[in-house]
Amino acid sequence: MTDKPRLKIAIGTYGHTQGIKTGKVPIKGVDPDFVEVVPIIGAFRRMVRDLEFDVCEMAPTTYMIARALGAPFIALPVFIMRRFHHGGFVVRPDAGIKTPKDLEGKKVGVRAYSVTTGVWTRGIFVNEYGLDSAKVTWVVDGEEHVLVEGDALDGRVVGTDFRTTGRFQCQSGGNAGPLQNFRRRTYPDVDLLSHAAARGGAFAPY
Repeated sequence: MTDKPRLKIAIGTYGHTQGIKTGKVPIKGVDPDFVEVVPIIGAFRRMVRDLEFDVCEMAPTTYMIARALGAPFIALPVFIMRRFHHGGFVVRPDAGIKTPKDLEGKKVGVRAYSVTTGVWTRGIFVNEYGLDSAKVTWVVDGEEHVLVEGDALDGRVVGTDFRTTGRFQCQSGGNAGPLQNFRRRTYPDVDLLSHAAARGGAFAPY
C-alpha cells in the first residue's frame, strides 16, 4: 500500500471547514498538513509570491491577476467563503455622499487597489450605478498581493496610511499594514476584471 501524499494546505477556519481542519472529517487519500494563517489573506500573498502551499484558499481577483501573469497553479470550483459586497462600503456622515456617483471627485480608501472587495465594489458602482471610477482618487494602504517590478501606479491611485491621516471620505474593505514598496505596479487592467466579473455573474463574490 502506498503512503498518502502529504499536502500543505492553507484555508481559513470557518464553521464549515473546522471539521476538515481538525481531522473529524477526513480527506480521502490525502495526509493534510494544515497551516493556520490569520488573517487568511496573508496566505494569498505567500502563495502567489512563493508558491508556499500545495492547496491554498484564494480571493478571485488575486487568482486572476496571478494567472494573467503566469502563475503555475489552477483554481478549483470550491468556494470556501462567499458574500455580496454591496454593503462593504462605509462613508463619513459629513462627506456629502448619498449615491455612488457622488464618489466622483472624492478620495476612497482601499487596502490595495486590486483587493477583491474593492474590485467587486468598483464593478458594482460602475455597472449598476454609472460611476466613472477614473474620477475617483483611490487611496491604498497596503501592498498588492501580486507585484510586478515597474513604474509607479498612475495618478488615480495614491498611497498613505489612511487610518491615521483621516484625509479620505470613504473606505472599501478592511484595513491592513502600512504601505511598503509603493513604486511597484499591479496588473494594469484590474478594472476590466472587476467589470467583467460584475457583468458575467460566472461566480459569486468572494
